[in-house]
Amino acid sequence: MTPISEQDQQLLEQWLDAELSEEQSQLLRRRLAAEPQLAQELDRLRSQRELRARFWQEIEPSDLEVQMLIDNVRRSVRREQVWATGLRTLRRVSAIAASIAIVFMAGWMSRGKLQLGPVNAADPHAPPQLVWASNPTAINSSPIGLLPPNNSIGIIPAAAPTLAVRAPRQAGGYQLYIVDAAGRIVHTMPLDQMPDPRQFTSELTRWQQRQAQTSGDMPGFGGLSGNEQR
Repeated sequence: MTPISEQDQQLLEQWLDAELSEEQSQLLRRRLAAEPQLAQELDRLRSQRELRARFWQEIEPSDLEVQMLIDNVRRSVRREQVWATGLRTLRRVSAIAASIAIVFMAGWMSRGKLQLGPVNAADPHAPPQLVWASNPTAINSSPIGLLPPNNSIGIIPAAAPTLAVRAPRQAGGYQLYIVDAAGRIVHTMPLDQMPDPRQFTSELTRWQQRQAQTSGDMPGFGGLSGNEQR
């Protein structure tokens, strides 16, 4: 039996692929009828093609399987998106918590190290304070009383003044210093004797209340006369 040549195999493949012209197809049909070996080779090639076609059909997924695969991919993508959103939110919350912890630790570590500023460094809009000190610059003492916010004594400036009494300049006398919020002396008045601080504050408050109702000469406060104040 003479083997089929490679040229005849290509001719049979082209005939199965419908690539031959009508004249070539007629010639091949006559040869197939006259050459049984060529007809057997054609049957073998046709069987191989059918076997390959069935194999590819079996491994090709059905429409249901394709849809299930697409649904699984979509669920996986949504799950990843939810995780990413949750992680971003968690990072923001963690950053805020860390900032709060840092601020808290800084305040805890610096406890006991903060110092209050002097009276003359207070808010200039706060009510003026009455302070007794040994000299006009020692205004860090604790105040013994607060002057009313509507203080209207002409010699006292409006920017939170402070009254300070120091040791006598000369025997038998004291000096009253009126300083502003910056600690600058704006007025001085001599006193014959050291007045009682609380009594002085009480008298000054009562005088301011009366001054708001009437106008006239200032009465004396603990040895301080109205003429001396002016």
